[in-house]
Amino acid sequence: PRSTLFPYTTLFRSTGLTPNTTYAYQIVTVDAGGAESPPSAPVSATTLAVDPNIPTHITATAVSSTEIDLGWSAVPSAAKYLVFESQAGGPFNFRATVLAPGTTFQATGLAAGTTYCYELASGLTDGETTANSAPVCATTAPAAQPPGEVLATALSDTRILVQWQPSASAVKYNIYQATNGQPPFTPIGAVAGGATALLAVNLIASTEY
Repeated sequence: PRSTLFPYTTLFRSTGLTPNTTYAYQIVTVDAGGAESPPSAPVSATTLAVDPNIPTHITATAVSSTEIDLGWSAVPSAAKYLVFESQAGGPFNFRATVLAPGTTFQATGLAAGTTYCYELASGLTDGETTANSAPVCATTAPAAQPPGEVLATALSDTRILVQWQPSASAVKYNIYQATNGQPPFTPIGAVAGGATALLAVNLIASTEY
């Protein structure tokens, strides 16, 4: 037998079944002396093809070279969601728990230019955990590359024009400056990724930068 019902219980929930499969059931009555009745007439039901409690509409979006953001539709009976991650085709490992009603997760600290896949499962309010969803995948952006050729041209005794070839992945450039051509380099400005020049001003005459 799959389980025994307590007295006065008229409901039994059969769990851990296979989707899209027909199961038949019979019930046997046991009296106070332990004697069993003949089995009831069998009844049957077919499990759904897909468990409706498994998270759906899952999206994975790479937002940088080190982060992928996940989103999914809420499951009404879920108390939490379990996130599993696979890197570069490797095995799926547990990554995080997201408590309901949350339906997003930011996977950070990832490797640049790498494909990550994710599966989700629902932890239900009755204590059961669903099977994992189908995987969704995204590839992090390539690592930031330094700009191409950099050129520094003195325009006067106090100004130097710094120019460079653009980097395809740039959204911003941070410019650092050192006096007399020696470290330490300290930040002197930042420009948007579409820019390819910065004018350094208020410099000391006859000084190498």
